[in-house]
Amino acid sequence: MAGSLNQARDDAAAARSLLESGQDPINARDAALAGERESKAASKAAAKAEALTLARAARAYHEKLVEPHPSVKYAATWISSLESHIPAKVWHKSIADVEASELLDILLDLYAAIPETASRVRQRLELVFDDALLRGTVTTNPAAVIRRNLTKVSKRQKVQHYRSLPHADAPAFFEALAAQRADRGARPEAPDDHRIANR
Repeated sequence: MAGSLNQARDDAAAARSLLESGQDPINARDAALAGERESKAASKAAAKAEALTLARAARAYHEKLVEPHPSVKYAATWISSLESHIPAKVWHKSIADVEASELLDILLDLYAAIPETASRVRQRLELVFDDALLRGTVTTNPAAVIRRNLTKVSKRQKVQHYRSLPHADAPAFFEALAAQRADRGARPEAPDDHRIANR
């Protein structure tokens, strides 16, 4: 009881000194409480951002928006492409700490090996970071930042064209194809004359 009485006297003295300096003690108390709430909220948000890794953010996005997709195969390949091609040190890093330069390095290597997969991985990362940006977990989208650099790389990819089949060799090719299908047990398909005529 003596402790609470001493605390009340101290509070009253502090309130009197605030009044003497021209401040309202109630407003000062409310401002102090608001500051404490903001500080707690900021530290809670920082802890949440620290706990939210790229992997968790991608899986959460996948669960909400990709899994409901009608194609089960598409939904499965969507997340597995990220899990397979993003190194563990980046995949398990806090999403707020993932930098554009490290994503660029990862995707440049992937573009050299499998350009189409690299393009899809970058697009999927961009969606995950957009979702995190919308939720206030990150302040920028590093996957969007590197889009232009990767577009330049993909345009430099050398396209390999194959020779066309000479017209004179076409009948022999189709006979060989039909024989190959027959060997596998498939019924050889004859060209549909009416379908060809209607073209």
